[in-house]
Amino acid sequence: MSQQTSPLAPVIITGPSGVGKSTLIQKLLSSHPKDFTLCKPHTTRAPRPGEVNYHFVNPKIFETLIAQGAFLEWTRSSSGDYYGTSNIAVLKAMATGKTPVLNVAVDGVKQMMELGMPWRYVFVKPASLEALEARIRNREAETEEEDVRKSLERGRVEMEYAESEMMFHKVIVNDELEKAYGELEKFLC
Repeated sequence: MSQQTSPLAPVIITGPSGVGKSTLIQKLLSSHPKDFTLCKPHTTRAPRPGEVNYHFVNPKIFETLIAQGAFLEWTRSSSGDYYGTSNIAVLKAMATGKTPVLNVAVDGVKQMMELGMPWRYVFVKPASLEALEARIRNREAETEEEDVRKSLERGRVEMEYAESEMMFHKVIVNDELEKAYGELEKFLC
């Protein structure tokens, strides 16, 4: 990817479900609270215990927001839940004077890239499909075998896309948290 980006350009972090994107983002935000801010997305899925980094809404409200053009990007997961980043959330994050950080599904990133947004795109991937499967199985959210199978297949397709399209400024293998975070921090700071 050759487009020039500003140091304050929003950072888009993506990768397969369960790869550790949220953990890397939280580590970045806690290590650099004066430099980065989370752009809080919307979702229709149920909150996980203690989770506050999403606007949780019901599907009817989400679909109304889609119809109103409120989202910069939105996707529907293999489990049927909606995820999306509203235009207002991005503007609010940018107004802080900090660099906005967005956790976006790969399908959402495709939408953003099609719009030609010169932002910084980071793809986080597991060391292998086997490692991804272990992560998915360890998550409480996806316990049904069919959900695991769908997530693995989607992850495989997303990793192939990331490798074939060469559209990401940085690709990070998250096989060891501190090493992966060090790569992210070096790239962004």
